[in-house]
Amino acid sequence: MNCRRNFVVAMISVALVASASAQTTVDPSTLVGKWKGMEQHPSGAMLVATVQINQNHQFTTSTVVNGNVVMTGSGTWRVSGKNLEWRYESFSSPAIPKGYVDTDEIVSVSSSELSLVSKLSGKAHVFQRFE
Repeated sequence: MNCRRNFVVAMISVALVASASAQTTVDPSTLVGKWKGMEQHPSGAMLVATVQINQNHQFTTSTVVNGNVVMTGSGTWRVSGKNLEWRYESFSSPAIPKGYVDTDEIVSVSSSELSLVSKLSGKAHVFQRFE
């Protein structure tokens, strides 16, 4: 009887661990689309970042400040668990070289909102789906 109970407890434990790890993976297809995030810079300027995430694992991004495009970039993306990795192939600023990889934690994603936390800065960014 003890063997059977131990077996059942072990199977339940395995099922719980499998369920927990399944919840730590984000379906990459949920990220595909056009996203826009807005925030105010400490100077008071409004920053608007747009990101187009494509099904073929390519992305493009641009940042506009007070109506002027200040940065653009493109590259490839991939999901690893709850991490979104951006590999830049081009960027308008030499501060981000070709091949640079930036990683964000995916906090949540829905049909209308994407919430990320930068692994580099720890800063949270929220994007709204549009178009």
